[in-house]
Amino acid sequence: MVSYGTLSTICSSSSQAASGSIGAVGGDNAIHDAGGGSGSLRLSRTRSQLPETEDPDRKRAFSGGQLAFSLPSTGSYLRLASSARAHLMSFMSRCKFKEAPVDLLRHRWDGGVAGQDPISQAKRARGEFAGVLPGATRKWRTYHGLRFEWVLGECVAAGLLELFETGTIGRGVRVR
Repeated sequence: MVSYGTLSTICSSSSQAASGSIGAVGGDNAIHDAGGGSGSLRLSRTRSQLPETEDPDRKRAFSGGQLAFSLPSTGSYLRLASSARAHLMSFMSRCKFKEAPVDLLRHRWDGGVAGQDPISQAKRARGEFAGVLPGATRKWRTYHGLRFEWVLGECVAAGLLELFETGTIGRGVRVR
């Protein structure tokens, strides 16, 4: 059993790694081994980029430059964003060719609520019923009023959807 209480033990263990290397600060899993940390920075390294003083058995290349971390109170936001993406993807799964115009998806996301077109505004001015009340739609009950543009941007950024120009009816969306 190694005792970490003496100065000679500490000096000999810290001098085994080159200054500025991952080994000098305790190795790849130093925080995890000490009982902390919820994520780690994964660096893309090759054998030639590793210091020569590191143990050859520990030389390994990581898959990519990713940073995994957890912030407090983000669980509800992440749950909301993932369910909104899944709901928008369910609209796309109902389309025959997995493509749809942006206006059609926006209309479905808004739940058939009368828009800002001149006909709807005229009906509202006369006091006629013009569609579903906004508070009765899933957009407000489940998704707390998330805008369609934001959810569409989330799906495009996640690589689930792609936008394209149709040339006749404007922009369209297709499943990647």
